[in-house]
Amino acid sequence: SLLDPDAPFGASFQLSFLAVLSLALLVPRTARFLCRDDLATPRWRRWLILALVSTVAATAGTAPLAAYRFHIVSISGLMTNLWAIPYVGLLLAAGLLSLLVSFLLPVVGGWGLSLTAWAGGLFLRLIDLSARFSWTLEAYPTEWELLLLYLLLGLFALLLHKRLRFRTALVLISLTLAGFLPWDRFSPRLEVTFIDVGQGDAALIRTPSREAILIDGGGFLIPGKPHPFDVGREVLLPYLKRKGVEKIDLMILSHPHPDHYGGLQAIADALPVDEFWWNGQSFPDATFDTLMNRLHGAKLREIRAPFSQKFGAVRLDLLYPETITPALGINDNCLVMKLIYGDASFLFAGDIEEYAEQVIASSPGDLRADVLKIPHHGSRTSSSVPFIDAVAPRYAVVSLADGNMFHFPHEGVLEKYERRGIQVFRTDRHGAVTFTTNGRTLKVRPFVKGP
Repeated sequence: SLLDPDAPFGASFQLSFLAVLSLALLVPRTARFLCRDDLATPRWRRWLILALVSTVAATAGTAPLAAYRFHIVSISGLMTNLWAIPYVGLLLAAGLLSLLVSFLLPVVGGWGLSLTAWAGGLFLRLIDLSARFSWTLEAYPTEWELLLLYLLLGLFALLLHKRLRFRTALVLISLTLAGFLPWDRFSPRLEVTFIDVGQGDAALIRTPSREAILIDGGGFLIPGKPHPFDVGREVLLPYLKRKGVEKIDLMILSHPHPDHYGGLQAIADALPVDEFWWNGQSFPDATFDTLMNRLHGAKLREIRAPFSQKFGAVRLDLLYPETITPALGINDNCLVMKLIYGDASFLFAGDIEEYAEQVIASSPGDLRADVLKIPHHGSRTSSSVPFIDAVAPRYAVVSLADGNMFHFPHEGVLEKYERRGIQVFRTDRHGAVTFTTNGRTLKVRPFVKGP
């Protein structure tokens, strides 16, 4: 970490550190307890017990973090470690011995290093082979669940050690971890997260009564090019499961463009969807037809403004459009939703452009909102001055991909918001942006801190 200050924040460093720490804390005492009388225990049995305890300890120490980062827990890893751990130990010993010999007998040491290198290559091939027969379980622990798991491991290690100082240190560490648990998540609050799905839109709303509302699902809008990966399966679904979402109470498609509906199919495949709102327009692509077929079990509703529905203390209002006008194009027929909880409000503007903005800004009713989802990814065809002034947000979020082919957001658009003192968050720079409110105060937490 002295040579590379960022190393401690990498998965490789963290997993290696946890594996070594688990071996140091759990193996000696556990193995001694299981062997009890070293003289009466056969050597082969002591070796087997040590191997089993070592692999279980290393797996227990790394499994929670592996599940958090990669969403899987390897079952076959327990068996693989039985031979992999002693193999690596022999490799390290052989390499070190060959290196020492090479100072006195360069030729012999060179042969030893060559043989060690061959054995290392064989080890990698064997690991690759074992990975093909890997049994894994999907797991999506939240941050507080991750801390709780390590708290329990720390308490178990405390029971193994008798020294008071060591116990005291572990208790202090455990209390520190407990202090980081998000206890406020159990209090009634509204949470709105604008998820980083690249050049697309997706927002998750968790109401105080724990309903899950998903507005759009990201995707790709790259004519003539294959999709690099499934945003719904690789980004949205892991995020939803980590948040503890077991079903979608309401799925909303603002308008039928692939960068808004592309990720919804994977969600509909994996989670039950109670209700689906859309504007009734379709998109001439087989992927859209597939999505609608996947939603056969949900209640489908074509909605028009004015329309409103309550979810406990939260109200969701449809402000636009009153009618669908095909001549306007898909963007200007986009659903525009306003979310209200107490004194806090959010405006989801989808991809509307200047025409729709003028209609909305000139309509009666209160358009003001604390948070605005900037229309059309920061395009210069949107974010007209009358619309921004009518909404008068404190915060604005623009959802887009870094280095996107459309060159969004437009500099002039950002200048309009900055000139009015509106704090702008960008998913290409800040990652997911989460707002939480109890109906009175509003807090914002970008995934990536900084300007």
